[in-house]
Amino acid sequence: MFISHEYKFIFIKTRKTAGSSIEKIFLDNINENFEFGGMPPEKLAPILPNGQSQFIKEHSGHKVISTYYPKEWKNYYKFTIERNPWDKTVSNFHFIQNWKPKKTKNGFEDFVMNPKNKFFLNDWELYTEKNIPVVDKIIRYENLEEDFAEVCKEINFPYKGQLANTRLKGSFRSKKDYKDYYNDLTKNKVKDLYIKTINYFNYKF
Repeated sequence: MFISHEYKFIFIKTRKTAGSSIEKIFLDNINENFEFGGMPPEKLAPILPNGQSQFIKEHSGHKVISTYYPKEWKNYYKFTIERNPWDKTVSNFHFIQNWKPKKTKNGFEDFVMNPKNKFFLNDWELYTEKNIPVVDKIIRYENLEEDFAEVCKEINFPYKGQLANTRLKGSFRSKKDYKDYYNDLTKNKVKDLYIKTINYFNYKF
């Protein structure tokens, strides 16, 4: 989560969607009057008013943010990012493989099908209320740089193409085509879990 009071925006950070890279650009270019939920894997501490770090987290959604920032929620430009769930799952697999390798030692199928593994990243609830988006813009990860540039124009942020050279956590993956990882079991499992996201964005395998 990143809130800028200078540029008057709220960024809801979803998972495995280049959110850390977006926040890094903001951190490098916004020097004051902002609030930030932190990046635990990168050991970047939250920048929040006293006491709020127990409530505001890296991936806080609209319910928490609107509770603690009601005026900002009403008046600021709000945006987030979403990604094809089949692609997101592969990205998460490699992130976990790098961070906690024991959880992925039996391969991708076990990672998805094993009920003990918490691989499902339910970001849909972070930016929707009763299955209706409550943000002004949802960037499509598949069109990340162009969509982010459009958002920067909306918020008057001086974007100079930094995203092309700012990709945190982007080096874990070897095979690029997510389809290479799937069989019918894993494909249908991801479809069932992410059905709301898939239907809303018309994502295809």
